[in-house]
Amino acid sequence: MNPSHQQPLLSVQNVTKHYPVTSTLPWSPPKAFVRAVDGLSFEVLPRKTFSIVGESGCGKTTTAKLVLRLENPTSGRVLFQGRDIADLDRQQEAHYRRSVQAVFQNPFSSLKPRMRVIDLVAEPRVIRGTIGRDELRREVEHQLDAVGLDPAIINSFPHELSGGMRQRVAIARALILEPLMIVLDEPVSALDVSVRAQIMNLFKAIQDRSGISYLLIAHDLATTRYLSHQVLVMYLGQMVETAESNELFSTPLHPYTHALIAASAPSRRWENPEEYILESDLPSPIAPPSGCRFHTRCPRAFERCPSKVPELREISPGHHVACHL
Repeated sequence: MNPSHQQPLLSVQNVTKHYPVTSTLPWSPPKAFVRAVDGLSFEVLPRKTFSIVGESGCGKTTTAKLVLRLENPTSGRVLFQGRDIADLDRQQEAHYRRSVQAVFQNPFSSLKPRMRVIDLVAEPRVIRGTIGRDELRREVEHQLDAVGLDPAIINSFPHELSGGMRQRVAIARALILEPLMIVLDEPVSALDVSVRAQIMNLFKAIQDRSGISYLLIAHDLATTRYLSHQVLVMYLGQMVETAESNELFSTPLHPYTHALIAASAPSRRWENPEEYILESDLPSPIAPPSGCRFHTRCPRAFERCPSKVPELREISPGHHVACHL
């Protein structure tokens, strides 16, 4: 799935993550498993943004946790610069922790309210090595300036800042270790609409300037389309379509991708009456539907859909889809 044949920075290979549903009796075996991620594969290339989109509960955030090593996969491998992150020694793991940072959805909950900006931004730098206070202050001021903040706020507390300013502080904190990749988990969804464009432009400017890669987790397709080079659509833990961003939005092939785009741009339904909005709820990941997992909500389902799992096939260079149609 790498049409440019670049060496990937991050490679996720057939990864699954199943959570046991425990019984009320602690010694009893699990009754079932939540199939949060089921056979996921993708690559994040240097200097590029790879996005994972889908409804809440589709497995996006679990995937981010697996990449950040906050969870371990049930099976499959996550490779960073060609190395399985499950097999890293202490020195290699320290390098990985420096190289892969995260910016989360809510900047108020992700920033400790009793810490000043200087300590919030400097904390990763302090943990990773000894540094003098004056040099540390200069580094923090430099990072604040790089994300468009006045260094004069260096002694402020998070509650004294606006939502957009807090998210810029979170971005500065992620950048201070000069990472190779940042995992962006819904990075603008908690912000006012007027601030979102500023933060998205900041992400682009940082990438253009530093060559950093992003793994973007999102359900907002406008953000996804603006920032992404490659997009993967997930449904109930499985990948249903992946393509370069422009192609996916101009030529969506899977009915679920059609539905997501229609939901994000209702005007399309007047242009194309075949577009539709998903109405029923997402099925349970404990007992997902047989065959194609989307068939219970798909208006184009036919007799093969409930009985056979569709293969992920390459329809055109770099454009893969899992659909019997």
